[in-house]
Amino acid sequence: MQQWLQSTSKSSLAQRLFISIKKPVKTPYHGLALEDYIFEQKLLKNQEIWLLWRNYPSVVVGKFQNIWLETNPQFCRYNGIFSARRSSGGGTVYHDEGNLNISVFANKESYNRCRNLKRVKRTLEDLGYQDLSINDRSDILYRGKKLSGTAARLDRTMSYHHFTLLFSPDAKNMSQCSKSPLRGFPLNTKATPSVPSEVTQLLTDCSLEESENSISTFSEILKSDDHGIQLSDITDLDVDSEKYQKHLDNLQKWEWIYGKTPKFTLNDEEIKKGLKPDGTKFYL
Repeated sequence: MQQWLQSTSKSSLAQRLFISIKKPVKTPYHGLALEDYIFEQKLLKNQEIWLLWRNYPSVVVGKFQNIWLETNPQFCRYNGIFSARRSSGGGTVYHDEGNLNISVFANKESYNRCRNLKRVKRTLEDLGYQDLSINDRSDILYRGKKLSGTAARLDRTMSYHHFTLLFSPDAKNMSQCSKSPLRGFPLNTKATPSVPSEVTQLLTDCSLEESENSISTFSEILKSDDHGIQLSDITDLDVDSEKYQKHLDNLQKWEWIYGKTPKFTLNDEEIKKGLKPDGTKFYL
């Protein structure tokens, strides 16, 4: 990856490098680990990196959210749906093969969510989709309903802005994943809540092949004016495997996915770092 950045480096600001991963990655942890790796290795010079990737069915909460209040862990476990926590804030999202994840990395001074979303909006319009808009929460709306949300991570020098684009996700799974069994219970928490929104998707009643073709066409148009690399699998990326593995291992730990939940009180019992007062893990 470092070699690619050097080969595309120009003196002008924000030469864009598009990396499209064709096959869905094994888990959301693999894609999220790549995001954290690119961010923390600070590989950017004058470039932006646009990473386009998909993964198998998953529900992903924001860094500061209560995973039990935002998702239905039992439904996810029984239906083979991964549960994950990302390193950025924001609300809960659903991923599967019918959803495209877009991650935009830039130097902090070049961070511009609106510019990124406008580029995606123009690309969708080039594909024939109309009645698209961007609201003040940096959501992309399609016919007045939410098509994509926004989350970000910034430090002193770097930023990434990432969002999902719903082409043809499994609507049933997406709905069931977010039906927390704790809603309605006496629960006190300062965790960041998701903002309820009516969501929509671009395609309905289509096959996975049709959905993949649409995502591929969108990706090609999106990167048509810039340098782009298409890879079959995330393992084709030239990264430091030891450093990448460290991120991957951390994202899969119970202590990160569940234990990172801000402390909360349920039925007068305090749950801190995902643990009950007797030290046992809190489960549903």
